[in-house]
Formats: sequence, structure tokens, C-alpha cells
Amino acid sequence: MNTPNPKLLGTGLLPRRRFCPPVPGEGIIFGGRTYQIGQFIATGGFAAVYECTNDFGECLVAKVICPCDRSYDEVRTAWEREFICLNALRHPSVTYVHAAFEFRDTFYLIIEHCDVSLADLIKFEWFDPPVWILPLAKAVLNAVDFIHGQQVVHRDLHLGNVYAQMKESAISAKERAIIFKVGDFGVSKLNVPGLSGVSLFADWIKPPEILHPAEFGRPGPNCDIYHAAIILLSVCLRQELRFTDQETLSGKPRLLAEALESPFAPAIAKALRRHVDARTASPMEFWRDLLFCQTNFATTLPPASRGN
Repeated sequence: MNTPNPKLLGTGLLPRRRFCPPVPGEGIIFGGRTYQIGQFIATGGFAAVYECTNDFGECLVAKVICPCDRSYDEVRTAWEREFICLNALRHPSVTYVHAAFEFRDTFYLIIEHCDVSLADLIKFEWFDPPVWILPLAKAVLNAVDFIHGQQVVHRDLHLGNVYAQMKESAISAKERAIIFKVGDFGVSKLNVPGLSGVSLFADWIKPPEILHPAEFGRPGPNCDIYHAAIILLSVCLRQELRFTDQETLSGKPRLLAEALESPFAPAIAKALRRHVDARTASPMEFWRDLLFCQTNFATTLPPASRGN
């Protein structure tokens, strides 16, 4: 792991720095390794993503932090924050960062490659939600349980930030397995019991407690539970769900979950309750509720003490 070096980063007091995006086909040398930049993939938030390979021919991605009208120091702070989060979160269900460095006044994260986002995966004809709900939930909730244990709240869980990685057997290329991973920790919050900064949540996934904390409870790590439930609900319906503030406050996500023709509907609906105190309390409780639903199909989960 390459840790950011303040001497390499500069002080931000030097003459004007100019962001210089990579050129597909160029090789960037850092730490004795060459990272070959491939084709541009996409832009999202404050970063552009490119295909990338290392000296061993491994498929990676280069995440390039974009200025977006921010100062050099602001970009560096955002880059360092995401690197610190990713570097601290070593888990099989979290995307792995291979290196972090500055090149031509531009900040890079070299991250493991995943084949497709969940947003795209659910569009494939062969994707069968009932088959994949538990493996997906296991990976996502395992990752959330781990990051919460590290005092990190993701705050940006959605279909586009959960990835599917097709793992091939080292012996036979015909044998493949799908592994789900959580990524994109750019707006994660470290070491805070409560959350502030409504603008850091995407408009269409703000949980009720962010929109109206006085009524629904103090914002905190439980927002990741709400988002994980939105993901499972979206997978069951095979579409990316977006809710207005009014729909969220009125409890539309929970009502949709309750109407699902799925054995997992009660568990998903419980995790989408508007009141924090009535909602599923932890990733582990969510996982156990899903297992309970699988074993006791059509059995309603025990009611919460109050709220909905």
C-alpha cells in the first residue's frame, strides 16, 4: 500500500496548479510499478474512472479526482479522505485500493476492477432476483456491519455503488462465481455518532430522519440500513427506485416493500420504517430477519414497539 506523502502532495501554496487528466494508452509509473491507462469508463460525483492494468496484466480501474471548481487543497483533502476510508476498510465485500498517488497535479486512486454495477446487473435477462437476494444481502450487510465497526458510515449506498465481480477459476475459465462488493466511499463519515450535511446525500435516497429529524429521529449509521433496504427493494422490482422527499416522508418505500410478492418482504419493510427507533437496528439484525423470512415464509416479523 502506498500512503500519501505530504512532500509529494505539496502545500497548496505553490504557483497555480493545473489539473491534467490521463491520456488513454499512457503508462504512469509510481512506486516501481507501471499503471497503463485504458479507455474512459464514466464520470460520477467528483471523479472520472478509467480502465487500467498493472505490470501483471491485472484489470484495475484508475479513479481520478476531478477539480469541479474546487481548489487544489480541497481536491487533495477529498482524495485523502477517500483513501483513508478505503485503506482502513480491508474486507472481502469492500472494493480494494491498490495505490494512491499524485501525478501531474492530479490525484489518483487505483482500485480493483469490478465487472458491472448492480444497477446494470438487474437489467440482464438471466438475473433472477429470488436467487440473488440472499447472496447480495449477505455481501452488502456484511460490508456495512464491518464499516460500522470501524466507525464509518457510508451514506451513499445505492445500486450504482454496489458491484458484481465475475471470478474465474484458476483452473477452468468456464467456472465462474459472482462476488458482490460495496465501493465509492467518497462521502463516508468517520467517527461521528450522528450525521449532518443533508447535501451529502443524493436527493433521491435521503432517509426520513435526514429530511425531518425532529419527527423521525437522530440521523446516524442506521441510514445505511435504510439504503440497503432500498437496494433490496429495487432488486426485487428489477428497477432503480427514486423517491421524492414527500414520498419518503409518507412512507412509500415501506408500502412498496409490504406489497412485494417475496418471502423477504417483511424484513425489507421493517428496514424501511420511517422512525429510526422502529427500524431494523443493525446489519446483523437485518440479516437475521431475512433468514427468518426465508425459513418462515408468509410469517410476519414481530412488530416494533412504536413508529412505522
